[in-house]
Amino acid sequence: MGISNGGLLVGLVITKELEVLDGAIIGCPVLDMLRFHKLYIGKAWVPEYGNPDDPKDRRFLLKYSPYHNISINVRYSPILVLTGLHDYHVRLAHAFKFVARLRDVGAKVCLRMEKLSGHAGASINVKIREYSDILAFAYKVLEVNVKTR
Repeated sequence: MGISNGGLLVGLVITKELEVLDGAIIGCPVLDMLRFHKLYIGKAWVPEYGNPDDPKDRRFLLKYSPYHNISINVRYSPILVLTGLHDYHVRLAHAFKFVARLRDVGAKVCLRMEKLSGHAGASINVKIREYSDILAFAYKVLEVNVKTR
């Protein structure tokens, strides 16, 4: 599980080291490393990631960009992608495009878009619902049996 830059890391693991995961949870992720600088505040991240408009940086970014490294002949572990309608830090397009491309290659992927939150902030009720969905996904993927009374 990873959120924001952690979501980028999990996206990278999904596309490069898939065999280490039984499932993946990605929240508010930066996943398109060739267009991040054109969305919202992404231009401010160029010093951190590199400039996709610079051919040298672009070649490097393309090697690990999760969105661009989804393969057709790979069996992906189940993936849950979380995003928030009011995320003004990381554009929703990262999550939407990633999920669409994964679906195109037949991956088991779910998208959860929260209408009442943004990049990190949310009310306790929203967080309870979000983490309930995260735990339900993890329990299903890991085949955890919960005993009830």
